[in-house]
Amino acid sequence: MELGPDHHNYIPSALLSQRIAQYTKDIPALKTYLSSVSKLSEIDSEQAFDKSFKELSKLVEPVVVHVRVGGSSNELRSEIVTKLV
Repeated sequence: MELGPDHHNYIPSALLSQRIAQYTKDIPALKTYLSSVSKLSEIDSEQAFDKSFKELSKLVEPVVVHVRVGGSSNELRSEIVTKLV
């Protein structure tokens, strides 16, 4: 709304309402699909923010792996990094 109707990213409320209704209709099938192809996890957003954020952080906490260069060849390091990514 702050963008105003002349902005290229503006979506009229009637169209936005239709998109939200379609999303609400599609979400059960989407959740079923996501559960079948990934480790879908749900977080209760009705609880306190700090508790929800802690749950979220446990699910998306990044893992950092450092592969040190060893010997005269860097090929093994490159292969390990390529396979990890």
